[in-house]
Amino acid sequence: MRAGKYQVAYPAHLQVARLNPSEKAALSALFRCEAADQKSSQTQKTQSGEFISRLGSRRRVLWRETQSGPEVLSVIDGSYAG
Repeated sequence: MRAGKYQVAYPAHLQVARLNPSEKAALSALFRCEAADQKSSQTQKTQSGEFISRLGSRRRVLWRETQSGPEVLSVIDGSYAG
């Protein structure tokens, strides 16, 4: 995996753009790890094979691994993530 590089799905572009600088840094740091299972204790795999990771205390990011690297599918407020 490339150091901190990731793609953003079209529906998530505005959500990622609205992240504050510390959340954007946390998102890049999330994708610096070599393997999805080593990412963080804050990352959980869903039944569909996607991942949910915590960004700070308020946000969660839904993402998946693709052949070209990780792809952000959605960013949601933690209050909706349960």
